[in-house]
Amino acid sequence: MDNSVVALIAIAASLIGVLVGALVAPWLTARLNRDGTQSDFIRDQRREAYADTTLGTVLLEKATNAQVNVGEYYDRANFAFERAARWNTGDGSLITWLAYLRYSVRLLAKLSRQNDASTDAEKDGLLERIREDWIRVYAQLAIMRESSDRVRRDLSDLQRDYGAVGFDIS
Repeated sequence: MDNSVVALIAIAASLIGVLVGALVAPWLTARLNRDGTQSDFIRDQRREAYADTTLGTVLLEKATNAQVNVGEYYDRANFAFERAARWNTGDGSLITWLAYLRYSVRLLAKLSRQNDASTDAEKDGLLERIREDWIRVYAQLAIMRESSDRVRRDLSDLQRDYGAVGFDIS
């Protein structure tokens, strides 16, 4: 290869690198933080996790206390909790899933009390799905039971509430 061709390729590669850097650097800096740290990004993650956890609790509460399509509201709430858990790191995920357990047991209690024959088939499928989700989340958190007295008390209270609805953890 001719030296001039090699030089042109090197110049083109440098220009492409500078151009890509000029386009990506501002986006990356804004994403991480104005001063180049990750604190704003982490703060935004926590804010998103908090918002999604709150959304999940509001949707479950509405499904429990309003005349709405319970299955649709449950699915939307479950999606919000899953998204919050992805945003969360560390203890934040524990808070998210404890909120899920607390509010979904209320929904389970409502569904188990309903006697509307026209929705029995749909209700039974939804009831079973929520029970399976509840047990799965509870089992995952039960692993952390020994991490603190507070977690142990919260999980014991939630297990008692679940049993009061008429279900067994096993």
